[in-house]
Amino acid sequence: MSKKKSNNRKKNKREQQRRESRGRSRGLYGSGSDRLFELIRQDKLEEARELLLIRLEQRPRDQQSLRYLAEICGDVDDIANLFWAAERLIVFDSQDLDAYAHRFNVALSAALPAVAIRTAKIMKRLPHDSEYDEQIEKFLAEFDEKKLVEEFRRESTMGGDDFSAYDDETVLNLLVDHERCLFYLQHGKFELVAEICDGIIRTCPLFRSAFNNKALAILLGEGAEKAGPALDEALERHPKNVFALSFKIQQLVKLGQRDELPPFLERLKVIQPWQPKNNLDFFAAKIDAFAWAGEEVSLLETYKEAETDAGDDWKIENDRSCAHMAYFAAIALALRGETDEAMALLKRAVRCPGAENAIAENIADLRKPEGERNGPWYFELNDWIPRRFFLESHAACRRHGITEAEDEAEKKFLVEQHVFPLYIRAYQRWPYLRPLRTEMLRRGDQGTRNWVLLNIGDYPRASACYFA
Repeated sequence: MSKKKSNNRKKNKREQQRRESRGRSRGLYGSGSDRLFELIRQDKLEEARELLLIRLEQRPRDQQSLRYLAEICGDVDDIANLFWAAERLIVFDSQDLDAYAHRFNVALSAALPAVAIRTAKIMKRLPHDSEYDEQIEKFLAEFDEKKLVEEFRRESTMGGDDFSAYDDETVLNLLVDHERCLFYLQHGKFELVAEICDGIIRTCPLFRSAFNNKALAILLGEGAEKAGPALDEALERHPKNVFALSFKIQQLVKLGQRDELPPFLERLKVIQPWQPKNNLDFFAAKIDAFAWAGEEVSLLETYKEAETDAGDDWKIENDRSCAHMAYFAAIALALRGETDEAMALLKRAVRCPGAENAIAENIADLRKPEGERNGPWYFELNDWIPRRFFLESHAACRRHGITEAEDEAEKKFLVEQHVFPLYIRAYQRWPYLRPLRTEMLRRGDQGTRNWVLLNIGDYPRASACYFA
């Protein structure tokens, strides 16, 4: 039998097992789960996933729901919830081979080499089907664990960290958790980031990235007011920490404390890169801070420095970090009235694979007659409003069937009863949002401006805001 036919047989066998597994869902979930069974039978997997997320909010230790969630998320390419479900299953059962396989596959697709190495080695030790052997062996042969650890040590040393007191195994563990933090940050699971960072800090109290990631997770997840202690601790441990300074400036802008910005902006301006060239992350952090502060002149100066620093490696059309900085530079140019130059830069940035949607949206906006434009803008709604608000809003929609309601009158009623109160409470829970509305109107995208303008007063505005 050819290798191709053998692989196809294995794939078909897995698909058959998956279908049989789904077919058993009715019995596993009992009489209260007819809806879930029906959704899976009809292949409405997005709705089934939402139903499972509701169940896990109510019963977070429900391992069977986690298993079904992992299978469904694998089918709908939801790698964030797939990774989360797999890690939860591993906590409950350290011998769960399927959970490790899910984790391994996400680590490969999301470029988390340390997580993949650690997971592959565990899978190799566990009793398992031979179908995994070839993939595991091939991966472990291609990735040199020692080289990965050495590279992490080198980069961290240039950034100001010192791991000389730790053996390779400890450093690999730090790298695994660091990759997990970055993954969960990217996918908006901020509450998990802070928890992982606390564990890293207990092991390595001076690892600046852990302080940075924790502060950013609290800032974006819980709000600017709660981020203060974590930001202050990060800057106390590492006064020349460009990322913590950038996040601190963002926090002060959100809190309306612009009179406190000057000393932090001055510190940011004089900080120098930590290596001779290719400091893209360093310059991106500075550019983000100047965008929040509305310092367009400093932003454009920093952009030029980043170009010079990268040299031949400055590739707007191929590197997402370069494309992001070009996008912000274009917005700074547009705000200064240099729209032709801004458009030229945006057209280059939008060609980058995986470019932010906001780049194309700003291009479309700039093409409109001047009196009809919404922008230009740096930031989207998620940048302004704490993630906690969206989690609770979406949870309310899932609990009360709002996303599934087909009748507009019913949907309108459900929004009024269960979502509108969350908007009212948002200004009570995060009082700084009320005075921040001026900044949001001036520098946010269309969704941000809708949130401000429509989230005032009567019910129709609230519903329009939520579904805009």
